[in-house]
Amino acid sequence: MDTPLGRWVNDIRNGRKRGNGLRITSEMVSQLEALGFVWDATTKGKWFQPFMEHLTAYKDAFGDCLIRRSYTSSDGYKLGFVSIAHPYSQKNLQGCLTYHS
Repeated sequence: MDTPLGRWVNDIRNGRKRGNGLRITSEMVSQLEALGFVWDATTKGKWFQPFMEHLTAYKDAFGDCLIRRSYTSSDGYKLGFVSIAHPYSQKNLQGCLTYHS
């Protein structure tokens, strides 16, 4: 019986992160990264890049990071909601505050 792809992916991630699961070489890591392999598939890993792109655009447009909770970008991204929904963003993004109104 073949191992499901999801299990392989999980074992590869665990092998790199914790040293358990599949043992992978640096050459394997390079090959996976060349394909765009996602190492952090948690919620934190998924939201951060689009958040930073939209936050940067917001700061470029308005000159600050005082984001209203109701703010939604022109492409529909709810930057105001994301900036208050993730404590990680509030703790680790210096100089970027959310205005709650």
